[in-house]
Amino acid sequence: MSEDIIIGFLDKPEGLERFLEQEGYTEDAQDEQDEELRIFSSSKSPLTLFYYPKPSEVEDDEEPNWQREGYDVVSELNINYHRDYWEEAVPFSEKVVAQFPNTVTYEPNFGYTPTNPKSI
Repeated sequence: MSEDIIIGFLDKPEGLERFLEQEGYTEDAQDEQDEELRIFSSSKSPLTLFYYPKPSEVEDDEEPNWQREGYDVVSELNINYHRDYWEEAVPFSEKVVAQFPNTVTYEPNFGYTPTNPKSI
């Protein structure tokens, strides 16, 4: 079963692509249905990364709903993984947050976690 950790960036994540490359990820072909979506993968990692340069549009009852929760997210990184690889996904998400600290992380089982208290 597939799981997600979604990181909402409150500022444009300058240098994100360079950071992902340093972590061993390369950009795959663009999604034909969504030309702005950028997909990254690594032959050394079971994680698939989906970068959305704009926050996803969601219904009121869908998550993550950044706007409803009071977060002015400008873009998103979705870390997708098989549930068996949770122990790899969480440390990777923590690396991203350490590199780009003005973020809010959403995990379905844990809710919203702002990483910069000034962002609330």
